[in-house]
Amino acid sequence: MPEQKTKDLKHGSTEIVASPYLKNSRRFLDFGPGFYTTNNGKMAENWARIKMEINKTNVAYVNFYEPPVSRLNSK
Repeated sequence: MPEQKTKDLKHGSTEIVASPYLKNSRRFLDFGPGFYTTNNGKMAENWARIKMEINKTNVAYVNFYEPPVSRLNSK
């Protein structure tokens, strides 16, 4: 069986998100509802810091994911 290609994605947050659940997404985001990720580690880190300030907390995380490319839906 051929090896499945994956994509390294990051998500900045004030929470550890082991399994993204899209139904918890806010409706009025820049590009509509969804679970936003990036392949840029610095961008995820910056977003985690922004979320930390918004939520008035002192904890932030960069969550890492390796989903199969065949399962991705980007706009």
